Amino acid sequence: MLFFQGSLEYLIGTESIFGGLDFANLQFLQNYAPFMRQSKVVAVDGTFGVLPRSPSDMDQLVTIHVLLDNISIPVVYAILNQRTENIYARLWQFLKNDLPFSFLNWNNLQVITDYETALRNAIRRVVPECQLVGCWFHFNQCIVRYIQTHNLMQLVRNNQYIATIVRMLMALPHLPAERREELPPNFNTRGGFLEIQRMARSMSVDHHIMDLFRYVQNYWLDTIGPVGFSVFGYSIRTNNYLESFHSMIQTTIGQHPPLWTFYDRLRSVERRVRRETQQLINGHQVNI
Repeated sequence: MLFFQGSLEYLIGTESIFGGLDFANLQFLQNYAPFMRQSKVVAVDGTFGVLPRSPSDMDQLVTIHVLLDNISIPVVYAILNQRTENIYARLWQFLKNDLPFSFLNWNNLQVITDYETALRNAIRRVVPECQLVGCWFHFNQCIVRYIQTHNLMQLVRNNQYIATIVRMLMALPHLPAERREELPPNFNTRGGFLEIQRMARSMSVDHHIMDLFRYVQNYWLDTIGPVGFSVFGYSIRTNNYLESFHSMIQTTIGQHPPLWTFYDRLRSVERRVRRETQQLINGHQVNI
């Protein structure tokens, strides 16, 4: 079964730009297309430690997964040399347009990503018919990272009121992005944020976390926008189930192996995926 599919190239003017290499088992995808077209969720994520030690310009290994019966099945692997919108767009064009058959129902699909702007813009560009869902786990990671990098962690640990406010901020994505007629007027992300600020003032802790409030307002509400991070109504709200897959490939491939060793071990990963997908289809418990 052919696994290596070729290079990802795109045009800037008349110049062809090399963006990376893509891998997929077309026979596997075609055989299981009737099952995969039933999936309503696709997730994408990148990992770095398993990349071959050369060529040195390789930036990340991106995997695209189909969620089938709550099991994550990797369907496309790509080594990319940059994290630009054009390269990501070319990868999604391969998935949508280059294959000789369709194995996804694009009009009924949620795509879960982190908040990398280039990636999200590329998905909107190539598959605008999909619902783009921001990962709640990555939202929380961003909040925690801001607290850590702005010397607020000790304050959160020592002040239960501030800890409560932070937990409420982390829950914002569970509110609707916009006002809904059947719900109270402030039951949405912007209304919830205003209520959290009001509670912080009533607890007399707002002055300690004004920078955090400004970060949430300026970046999440005004730049990303509520539609970009709300997970209200979605049954799958994160793509952190991919972490177990990343752990598996790191164990299988190792840290920065030689190029051909990387390829052979990636084929081993793909064979395991095929075997466990067959078990899933046959009704056996698997852990991809």
